[in-house]
Amino acid sequence: MVPAIIASHYGWLKLQENNSLVSPEERKKLAIYSVFFLI
Repeated sequence: MVPAIIASHYGWLKLQENNSLVSPEERKKLAIYSVFFLI
């Protein structure tokens, strides 16, 4: 169960990094994405 949760979060992160799906302006609005890169 835990590996599935980790894999789904990793997949979501990789989708958010795709510029054709999410623009850089929209990416800045994502709280989880910004917190992930502050650490």
